Amino acid sequence: MSQYAHLSIVDPEFAKAAANVPPPEPTDDIQLRRERFNGLIKMLNERDKALLPPESELRVEEHKVPVDGGQITVRCMIPTPTGGSPGTFPFLVNYHGGGYFVGGLEVDTISLQQACVEQQVSVMDVDYRLSPEFPWPIPHNDSYAALKWAAENTTLLSADLSKGFVVRGTSSGGNLAASMALHTRDDPFFQGRPLTGQILQIPAVVSPHNIPEK
Repeated sequence: MSQYAHLSIVDPEFAKAAANVPPPEPTDDIQLRRERFNGLIKMLNERDKALLPPESELRVEEHKVPVDGGQITVRCMIPTPTGGSPGTFPFLVNYHGGGYFVGGLEVDTISLQQACVEQQVSVMDVDYRLSPEFPWPIPHNDSYAALKWAAENTTLLSADLSKGFVVRGTSSGGNLAASMALHTRDDPFFQGRPLTGQILQIPAVVSPHNIPEK
């Protein structure tokens, strides 16, 4: 069984309990929707906390990255293998989903820590600013600033970009990851340290208005 099989399996007791809970009333209140989303993520992380690798197998750090008009937080996960020198690792950058208006560093925490330890990669999760307070292109610009910051701070992150430099994202985060891949391709800043891959999960990459009839 895959180590990620838990993501598609619902505990029968949980499913029975959830079936008796009426869906929340629709709302346009952004703060309320964030509270609901964050509450769901907290519940899922608490349910699955046994899947987190031992704390001794990775180092978790948070850093502030300057961006236009302020700063954002990035959470970095670095393997700490037992015995010998830890060395350097391939590097994975993650952009969470949430439609650009919900979500944060807790959304993918379990799967990212698993990837860090099981795949022996350094990981950076980006807490880009959200709409409507920070409309497009601010989330994109924040994400790009974090990517550049990481490329300039590989020693801090125990990363070796020549071993792998990959962007990853789900839904709106997939849109950001795909956009990062396109922009770095044409940016002289990344010459000599190009992205080597992208992992896009249910990415938002094509507007329905741009799909031809044939």
